[in-house]
Formats: sequence, C-alpha cells, structure tokens
Amino acid sequence: MTELQLVFIELYAVMGLLLLVHIPAVSCTSLKEYRLNNGLVILPSVFPPSDFKLIRELSKDLCKNSLRKETNSLARGRLGSRIAKESKLHELFTDGSILSRIERVTGRGENRLVAPRDFPLEIRKYVKGAHMPFHYDEQLYKKPQIEFVYTVENSSDSYTCWVDARGETQKVRTEPNSMICIQAATVSHAVTPLKRGERVIIKGLAIDEGVGILDEKAFKEALQTYL
Repeated sequence: MTELQLVFIELYAVMGLLLLVHIPAVSCTSLKEYRLNNGLVILPSVFPPSDFKLIRELSKDLCKNSLRKETNSLARGRLGSRIAKESKLHELFTDGSILSRIERVTGRGENRLVAPRDFPLEIRKYVKGAHMPFHYDEQLYKKPQIEFVYTVENSSDSYTCWVDARGETQKVRTEPNSMICIQAATVSHAVTPLKRGERVIIKGLAIDEGVGILDEKAFKEALQTYL
C-alpha cells in the first residue's frame, strides 16, 4: 500500500460519534469534478487583487462590530451576521460575473442563476473549537439552490470535508479568495474543529431565476440564524 492510499480514521463527538476519513486534500475546479464530487466544486482566485483587498477590509470591520452567536444552526461555536443589501460586499457577491462563473462550473446555466432577494448574504467566523458536523444543506427552493462559501481569511487548521460520488471522504483547507459551491441536498459535508487560528467566510445562495420556495415553514426557520 502506498502512502497516498493510507487512510487514518479519527473519531470525534459532534452530535454523536462521526467517522472522519483523513485523505490527501484535493482541488476540484471543473464541471467534471463537480459531478465526481456529487455536486461540489472549488473556485480558486475568485476576485482580482483589488476587490479581494476591499473584501478583507470590509469583512474585518464587520467582524469587529457586528458578529453574534448563531441560533438554529448545526454549527457549534460559530459567529456571524447578515450583510446589508445596500453594502459594497453585497454588490460584489451578487455581481453577474460571479454568478456566471458559478453557472459554468456547476452546469446550472439553463435558467440563469441569480442572487435571491428573499435570503440574506452572511458573514461567518469560526474560532477555536468551532465546527460543523456532517450534514446536507436543506433544499429551500423548488430546484436545489447552490450554496457558496467564500473564504476571506483562514489561519486555522480546520478542513472542509465532503463525501464524493464514489462514497469516499475528501478534505480541503480552504484558501483565502477561494469559493466552494455546493448544491443543496446532494453533498454530505462538514467542517472539522479548529484547534488554532480563525476562519472567516461569506456565505450566500445562487438560485434559478424565477424559482419558487419549496416549503414556506422551512424557509422561515432557515432565516432565524441571526435573529
């Protein structure tokens, strides 16, 4: 057995015992890899340097003044806040060029992806001890939304893990200015506990233009995280 084939198994308690398989970190940037990863793709270098610098500055201000503990969330120890619709951050992450890029790598361009008007963009911060157990993102719209997680800062030792189409567990340490796109209800994924450092992310949705809400009650519950 080669070194790359070795699999180390670690048990940790997050809402019961979860089995986490440690294998080499991967990079997946194409539509083919999106499908192989069961509906997950990683985009590197999402914004040009000038925009990335601005995102870091604006995020730093929000982290200093606006974060609160989450409620009604699977995540443990995570802080966050909604991002105002009139803000520059919101403008950057709902820009058509970003959404078009998501369309291309997910194969979801048949009805054009748009930013939902009824669901907020959020900033989130993982600190020491924070984590999220394996889960599927709840489908909120009649066609599963694409949930994107953009890494602003990451000085942590934490990994994002997911189960691919072969049933194998993959992991990656997300780099600043990269974005993970995940189709709701299809990919089991998790964030391992931070033992050091911090990780700041911006999370949003991309939906098919004109698509309706799947379940009004579940949708309202999903909006309760920072209320």
